[in-house]
Amino acid sequence: MSFRHFPMVKTCKAFYFNITHLKSPSRRPAFKSVVHPFSTNVQLLDASYSNWLLKTSKSIPSKIFRPVKYTAKEGGSTGKNSHHAFKNMTALCLQTKNDSAFGMQGVFEESDSTDRNEHFRDILELAFSKQFSALRDKIKEMNDTYGTIEPDLMNTVFSIVTSDMPSRETLPNDDLLEEPMYMHKNKIGLNSEYYKFLQHSVPQLHSLHRSYEHILSNNKQFQENYIWLCYHQNDVDSLQRLVYMYLKNSEYNSKILGYILSCFALNFEVEFAKNVFQNLLALNKEMSPLVLDVLTSNFIKMGSLFENTVNIFYSWVNTPNTRKPYPETVARLLGEYYRYGRPDEISSFLAYIDTFGYSHHHRIDTVGLKYKIINRHLYSLKKRITKGDFQEIRDISNALEGRKNEKISFYYSMMEVFCKYSNVRDIEFLVRFMKEDGITLDKSFHYLISMHLVYNAKFFQLIHYIDTLSKEIKFDKVFLSYIYEGFVSTFPHHASLFASEFSKWIMSTSSLPDDNKDSLLSYFQLKKQKSQYIPYTMKKDILDTRKYDSLDWKELNSLKEENSADCPLLDQVTFRVTRGFKDVLRKGVKPDIKVLEETFRKSNKGQRQSIWEILRLIRASKQITIKFKIIEIQSHPSVSSLMSFFEAEKSNLNANNRITAARIFFNNRLFAQAEQLLENIDPEEMNDRARMIQLNLSLRNYLDSIKLSNMVHTVKHFPINDIVLSPYINTQCCYIEKNIKKKLAKEQNKKGWYPSSYADNSNGSSPKAYAENDTAHRSDFAHASTVEGLKTALHTVRGLIGDIQIRLSKDKLDIRNEIDNMFKFLDKWITSGDDKRKI
Repeated sequence: MSFRHFPMVKTCKAFYFNITHLKSPSRRPAFKSVVHPFSTNVQLLDASYSNWLLKTSKSIPSKIFRPVKYTAKEGGSTGKNSHHAFKNMTALCLQTKNDSAFGMQGVFEESDSTDRNEHFRDILELAFSKQFSALRDKIKEMNDTYGTIEPDLMNTVFSIVTSDMPSRETLPNDDLLEEPMYMHKNKIGLNSEYYKFLQHSVPQLHSLHRSYEHILSNNKQFQENYIWLCYHQNDVDSLQRLVYMYLKNSEYNSKILGYILSCFALNFEVEFAKNVFQNLLALNKEMSPLVLDVLTSNFIKMGSLFENTVNIFYSWVNTPNTRKPYPETVARLLGEYYRYGRPDEISSFLAYIDTFGYSHHHRIDTVGLKYKIINRHLYSLKKRITKGDFQEIRDISNALEGRKNEKISFYYSMMEVFCKYSNVRDIEFLVRFMKEDGITLDKSFHYLISMHLVYNAKFFQLIHYIDTLSKEIKFDKVFLSYIYEGFVSTFPHHASLFASEFSKWIMSTSSLPDDNKDSLLSYFQLKKQKSQYIPYTMKKDILDTRKYDSLDWKELNSLKEENSADCPLLDQVTFRVTRGFKDVLRKGVKPDIKVLEETFRKSNKGQRQSIWEILRLIRASKQITIKFKIIEIQSHPSVSSLMSFFEAEKSNLNANNRITAARIFFNNRLFAQAEQLLENIDPEEMNDRARMIQLNLSLRNYLDSIKLSNMVHTVKHFPINDIVLSPYINTQCCYIEKNIKKKLAKEQNKKGWYPSSYADNSNGSSPKAYAENDTAHRSDFAHASTVEGLKTALHTVRGLIGDIQIRLSKDKLDIRNEIDNMFKFLDKWITSGDDKRKI
């Protein structure tokens, strides 16, 4: 019999051998090379199994195969806390205050001397006062003196330090497990007190536990505390060692298993986390569905390949003795099917849901309604909400009568869809529904509405909205980020000045604590761009070093394109296509679309073919594939390729794609196609900046195609008083004015234009009639009409330029006044934090 058939190889070797040897992506086998469900190095399986079995088959710890204990609270249909104000999840793995007392009592009972008791008291006093440096020295002194540290002492120190942890405020539908501290460092606002506590205490406790891991690692409570600390510190190496130690215990805490799997998943090690999960299931011991729910949520959050998310679900349901998944878990997966699944796959999964009895569960109905709206007018950026949609919202809400927390979660899910895909009118209608249902908007809903205004570049509306909120709710620093991003997105040409004023206010105001100011300023960073449309934007890293972990990954915009064989930019593109993206896929996650797009723009034909294959593999949406097609025809335009694209995709383009494609057609002098694309843009899909770009392209296209009356009509119907103008449109209109003057001068210099041509018109008839009766003068009449049309267009465009310049001057003053008033109301809002009438 082969060693591979040894009955314990599938489970024990995975935890002992493979988990402790997590390979970097570049050292793993090719993406599709999957032989064993857990191995990360298929080529070495036979040798490694034999070597492992020879060393460990006689000492396999029997405790690994004892029952798994789950601790999720049974409540309702899900076993989950339905309200969105969870208690600290840290309590899952630390002792209560009473437990701490028993722990200390046990320690003291075992003490044989006054000196040792004195050491204990000093250590506990330092833990209560959180004097970590002195605490570390005292524990080291005790270890040096007595040669050991009691596990109960370390566990008690942990419990004391974390006993006054602030409550974790969460959003509706948030995960049960908190986001790790290291992922929250660059965020402000929500959970700030909770994460401020973690940032002060977790690194100290983690360092302390790591120092005595070799002594205390056999204690289960120590293991659970240390796992939680490694999760927050992103200490994957220590966690891998702890997994093996923890699985020797006779009972497991399902939430601790959740922390373990989440730590791998949140580091984009989806394939590895999936294999750990499958080997846990192979033990055939009972676990809480919480483990599946947490892992599914994190897979989706980190951009797992669709197949991996589906795989862990079916691994769970097909394993004997596993309990029925939570409705929330099934609803999450159904959402993934709607996003990435084929019609037959969606139908099959909907039928499978019925086996759990969830077909008419409100979570399933909510997901179905959300994606019915999202997939309506598939290629549009904005979705029209129908009366039928609102009736379904009413029906689901009525079905939740008496379950307020579930109703809040339902409305939050719908608000997410409305804020991303709809408009203010529909959002107001949904808010009216909520008020009729007795649901009060809390901060979580205000966050969504504020972000809607930010994404749609509505700074003045945003300030008015937040000013109104300030009278009802307490100040939250997250609104500072909305204000900052809102201004930069609305007025990118004034962003540098605003950033300077904003920084001065933060440093000078006495309303904000001094210890927060540096962290705030680190968040508010601008990035200068080579764009006349958007000269400044928020500085954000494109490459997440946890996902793109090879040192070979570089930002493309930091590299210069050179006309030589040794070009850093081209070398980076080659690396990405030949190795980099494969490493990411080998982790089990999708490369970011933005990274694929910027690489595609710089790639050659062969490299682009590889990227097209990746897009197919990750099941990229039709909107995304059309965007890549536009990039491709932009790089190598020909009349035949442009016309083929136009005929195939002209009805499948959203506003942004239409504007981009229209520019390409205009540059290639296909004016009729450019005109058709521009005239058929849905106004609901355009923000103010898109309207200005549409105006610029339309005027230039009409001018070059000599449709001068269309120019006049377009200018007269431009909503100049309804949008926020940018200096960009003034520059572009001045350029158009210059081109009209050139054309007019050229036409006027032609011989025989209108005034002289008709000087001998002795019959007194109109020029038009004269031209129609005399073939020789028809061209003269057309020429004269062009001259008159150019004059009218020039006059109209000059009037537009004057109006724009007046508006820009006025807006500059309005922006200045708005900023000054904003700082005043922010100071007032911050200092009114003690007002108990505010929520």
